[in-house]
Amino acid sequence: MKIIKKLTLLCIVLSFFMFSFPVNAETDISIIPYGTYTIGFDGNLVRTANAYEGTFVLNEGFLNPEDIFIEGDQVYVADKGRSRIFIYNIETRAKTVVTHPSLVSPTGIFVTQNKHLYVADSNRNVILVFDETYALINEFGKPTEPLFGSESIFEPRKIVVDPRGNLYVVGEAGINGIIQLDNEGHFINYFGVNKVNITLELLFKRALMSKEQKEMFASLTPKSTTNLTIDEKGLVYTVIKNEYVTPLKKLNIEGNNILTGNTVIDPAYVDITTDKFGNIYTVSQDPQTRGVVGVHDSFGNLLFKFGRQELNSLRVGEFAGATGIAVDKYGDIWVLDGVGNNIQVFSKTEFASSVLTGIELYRIGEYDESAAYFQEIIRQNSLFALAHSRLGKYYERNEDFENALLSYRIANNKEGYSIAYWEVRDAWINQNIVWIFISFMVIVIASKVFKRTPYYASYQGFKQDTWVKISEKETVKEVKLMLNIIKHPMDTVYFIKFKQKIRIRTAFVMYIIFVLMNILSDYYIKGYLFRSNVNDMVFFFEVLKWSVPLLLFGIGNYLVSTLQNGEAFYRDIFIGVIVAFMPMFLFKIPLDILSNFLTYNEAFLYNFGYMIMIGWSVILTLLMLMELNNFKIRELVLNILLTFFTMIIMIVLYLIISILSRQMFDFIISIVKELLML
Repeated sequence: MKIIKKLTLLCIVLSFFMFSFPVNAETDISIIPYGTYTIGFDGNLVRTANAYEGTFVLNEGFLNPEDIFIEGDQVYVADKGRSRIFIYNIETRAKTVVTHPSLVSPTGIFVTQNKHLYVADSNRNVILVFDETYALINEFGKPTEPLFGSESIFEPRKIVVDPRGNLYVVGEAGINGIIQLDNEGHFINYFGVNKVNITLELLFKRALMSKEQKEMFASLTPKSTTNLTIDEKGLVYTVIKNEYVTPLKKLNIEGNNILTGNTVIDPAYVDITTDKFGNIYTVSQDPQTRGVVGVHDSFGNLLFKFGRQELNSLRVGEFAGATGIAVDKYGDIWVLDGVGNNIQVFSKTEFASSVLTGIELYRIGEYDESAAYFQEIIRQNSLFALAHSRLGKYYERNEDFENALLSYRIANNKEGYSIAYWEVRDAWINQNIVWIFISFMVIVIASKVFKRTPYYASYQGFKQDTWVKISEKETVKEVKLMLNIIKHPMDTVYFIKFKQKIRIRTAFVMYIIFVLMNILSDYYIKGYLFRSNVNDMVFFFEVLKWSVPLLLFGIGNYLVSTLQNGEAFYRDIFIGVIVAFMPMFLFKIPLDILSNFLTYNEAFLYNFGYMIMIGWSVILTLLMLMELNNFKIRELVLNILLTFFTMIIMIVLYLIISILSRQMFDFIISIVKELLML
């Protein structure tokens, strides 16, 4: 018994000493509650090494804090629920609280270099200005200028100030754009209006959508800016929640977006900030978002996305509902959790430091130095597309175009690939032009010599006999007749309508070939710069995309032609439309093969060839329909317009029947479940 007591005492003493000494250990990715992602080769998010790790959590009795801002060593928090501005010193950890009778519900905060504090108050709809001693020195309400509009609403929510002292204010439901005021609160202009491009596609989508879907995906009203920030140069950055095209913007002095980087659309952005290097940091609030915190370079390329939204979680990296983001002088990210009422701070890992250092060296033109970092990044994560792309640029600048071509291809950077391929192709032509000429001359001379030999007559006879045998087959005769439309379209119409020289089964086989030819060509035959990504291909959808429009056009045109007393049967229209697309059968694949040797500089040649091919097919289709139905031009125009209208009606009917059928099925299932529960 005494031995057991002594052993127990010894264990307690050893445990005490064990926990008294510091222990260094690398954080294992498996125990971090969130993943880190970056852009992969296909433009989608892929997992990467941890970029940021939680340092500490700041809890200071916040209640629904709305905004966070860092200036120098000071962290400012707009604590809406407590009607205060909370200030925390990074170095000394000193805490200051700013309150005032005029400060009721702070939702936006900005601090200038001279320590003037600007606060947007959502309760009183005013902007408050405090000096460096936190004394209230100014208050701006609704602008009175006629240009602002007497009926316009002034409900400031977020605010930034440029180096000249002008204010940029985001208002509640501010569809007119960001409100720009001078340093005395006078209205200057609306800035950075979020435009809506009204197209036929947009109007068609609206016709098929519910009210909620229209507001989310096809609204005709410009979306209001959600939040904004400003960099040292005075450039304004914005985020727009529920925007599915350009939710992240960097605005020039004209208010136009100048971001060109590769990113993943995130419609859940709620705040944005930048660091001294121009890198962009965003935070999102949506349970479905993969990565709450986003880190982008100065061009808008997504570098990292990490963190996740999780209610009632006490783990660092999980947020109940993030509302703000800021970056301090060390590059640490401060994320304000407005629902969880705390601030989580994240520091860069060695991997993130390498990435950001390489990005900064590249930005300032130190390409040779940046290449070493990008090579190390690729060694650690070969799926980091941006590193491959930047390395390709390094090779390109050093005229190592073969390696540049490879790096750009891996990164799926088609613009860079086009530039490098131009140089590689040019070098190959210069090296082989003499041999190309010699080979051509050898072929020409060999051909002429062969024609003078006795073997040529035998060859001609064999070719003639073979062609005669092939031409006797019915299918070959039909194909020759189809090809005749290129030179003699009217004669071909006569043979289809009156002689019925083309069987419907042959036309149907050509229809299948047309669909498969387009799918195969778009994903496999076209040059890399012009083809679609095979990983995105959904074969069933591709079949529908190429087959259904042609089928609907044939049915719709037959129905309309019948009402117009047209002479064509459906058989004639189906065969005629397939035959009219003979230019596509002849020239599409050769054009797509040619695209393998073109760059974006010659893309106009490729596109021009496509325009001629498609235009030729359309003209032949119109001639075919006019002659088959014996229409005049006016009747033909009316026929085509009514055909497209009929196609739309058929699509709408299909959607209605599909929705009703699904609802009926769900209704029957619910009834069956209720009966089973009895």
